[in-house]
Amino acid sequence: FLIAGRSSLDFVYSGTKLFGDHVSTEDYISADGYNLEFSPALGYFVKNNLAIGLGTSYSLSDGDYQNKTSQLTIMPTVMYYFLPERKIHPFIQAGFGYANVSQEMSLGTGSPSTESFNGNAWGAGLGVAFMVSNYISLDLNLEYAEVNARYSDDSAIKFQTKGLGALIGFSIYL
Repeated sequence: FLIAGRSSLDFVYSGTKLFGDHVSTEDYISADGYNLEFSPALGYFVKNNLAIGLGTSYSLSDGDYQNKTSQLTIMPTVMYYFLPERKIHPFIQAGFGYANVSQEMSLGTGSPSTESFNGNAWGAGLGVAFMVSNYISLDLNLEYAEVNARYSDDSAIKFQTKGLGALIGFSIYL
């Protein structure tokens, strides 16, 4: 069996200055916010070096000039490990599953409105598992993921996000 997980907490501050010929005054816009993500996974080795599993990911983002966004992804995955007899195990992984994205937006009236999008998600990646002991590894991954969803009240409205990330996590092998 395989139990894996990773999490992140990012705080962001940015500032934008508007100026030039067509701007009547010099404006400065600042924004700050956070992004919290938690991603546990469970897997089972169906044969040597080949694991199938189920991964979930929940993220929450909020900020001054950013909508409050939450995303839940549930994704069956396949992982293959190379060089099992060594302390460093390169691996590849791929998965396809379900995603729900909710965005809370403040309207001109001041009351927030929540919009929900549902659809599919897929991802693939390369990584290296550094064995800390016989049962625990520190994992470094490079992953690409994509979410394609539709608005729950009008399927003609689409939501799409794509991303490439470098991730650090850990795995426990039972």
